[in-house]
Amino acid sequence: HVYKTAGIFRVTALAENSLGFDSTTLYLHITCPVEHVHLSVPFVAIKNKEVNLTAIVWPSHSRTLTYFWWFGNSTEPVITLEGSISYTFFKEGMNSVTVQVSSGDVILQDTKTIAVHEFFKSLLLSFSPNLDDYNP
Repeated sequence: HVYKTAGIFRVTALAENSLGFDSTTLYLHITCPVEHVHLSVPFVAIKNKEVNLTAIVWPSHSRTLTYFWWFGNSTEPVITLEGSISYTFFKEGMNSVTVQVSSGDVILQDTKTIAVHEFFKSLLLSFSPNLDDYNP
């Protein structure tokens, strides 16, 4: 049998002959290796304000994963079993974040850089109602 998805499956085998029959049941934990990881972070963060960071893993139905989050030049990672974490940056400037995803004997990683500022002003974009008049 070929399993097309990861998961825990119950398998029952039945043997029968002229002397009688017997059956047994076992559970199979089917896993698939991690093939890709993408770290999703904001481009800009505010100093001393919490931001959400997310590691997107493909395929999404893989085995139990361990996430190692490295911030800046840290010598020790923050270790989680969840693909998201909230973090507060205390230093202005360009800050790097690396996530390593471990699954069995596979470790993949992605690194992003976040610009951290004391304050950040976001401008709301708006378009004129007659914008379509100028489109071909």
